[in-house]
This record gives sequence, C-alpha cells and structure tokens, in this order.
Amino acid sequence: MIRLLTLEKRVQLKSHVFLFQSRFFEKEFPPEVREFENLILVEAVGRDRDASLMKMREAMIGSHDFAAGIFIGGMEGVEKEYELFRRMHPKKPAFPIASTGAAARILFDNFEHNRQELLNDLRYLHLFRRLLGVKE
Repeated sequence: MIRLLTLEKRVQLKSHVFLFQSRFFEKEFPPEVREFENLILVEAVGRDRDASLMKMREAMIGSHDFAAGIFIGGMEGVEKEYELFRRMHPKKPAFPIASTGAAARILFDNFEHNRQELLNDLRYLHLFRRLLGVKE
C-alpha cells in the first residue's frame, strides 16, 4: 500500500520511506520489497521467529526520533509495534488508522476511539498530513 501511494505521488522514497524486514523471512519476501530504495534488512536471531521479529521491530521503532507513529493494517504484530512505540517514544502521538485493518481497529477502539477521522477518512495521504500538521 505504501509503495503504491508513494509511486502515485512520485515522492522521493529515499528521503521519506524506509522498509524494515527481518532476514528470517527473506525467502518469503514479495518482489516489491526489493523495489524500496531504503530497504533495511535486520539479521535473524537463529531460527527463532519471535526473537527475529522483536529484533526487527526494535531496530525499526528505535531507528529515528519520530514525530508520530502511524499504525496501519491488520497484520499480526501491529499491537506489539504500537506498545513498543509508546514505550520508546512516550511523548509522541500514535495514530492507529482503524479503516486499514483489524489490528489497527482494535488499537483505535482501545486508545483513540474519540478520533473519528482515524476510522472514517479514507484519503490517507491527506489524513497523514493533517495528523502530522503538514500544510498541503
């Protein structure tokens, strides 16, 4: 989804988007993973799937002093990433975009249910800009 949005907007990916992946799953990467200019591969922790995922999440969430966290989708682990972001960046806002999947919806219901735009606004680039205070 992010790759398509950035291609449509002709955004310079190198300065805006970083994709973190664990080498644990390298044989399963979809082809578009290799198209990202800033692909960061985090070494696996032996054959331990959970430890490899945690190492990748810690590298990803600890890689930058983020202005905010935006959580999308319904994949396994979004809730863990949200909790890790809140722990590593406690003073930064975290926005679960409920319309993008079940896990983000659970986060929305538990933490941000008063922010209806996270549930209803499907114009994602516009929504992200508004949440982050970026003028269009």
